[in-house]
Amino acid sequence: SECIVFEDAASGVEAALSGGFFALGIGDASELSRANSVVSDLYGMTLKKLKLLRGAEPLCKFKKFPS
Repeated sequence: SECIVFEDAASGVEAALSGGFFALGIGDASELSRANSVVSDLYGMTLKKLKLLRGAEPLCKFKKFPS
């Protein structure tokens, strides 16, 4: 997925995953264990750190779809 969902509730993480999105849990890792990644808060979060959490691929890129 090309999108990241920032979520602080387990039900929101489940919805994000069901939609095929990358779920970044914000808060208690034990409550958000299904998230792709969990951070305690967004203090000091940068685009570079988000990329590292998500993996090496760019967060946003344009794709050409076959016509």
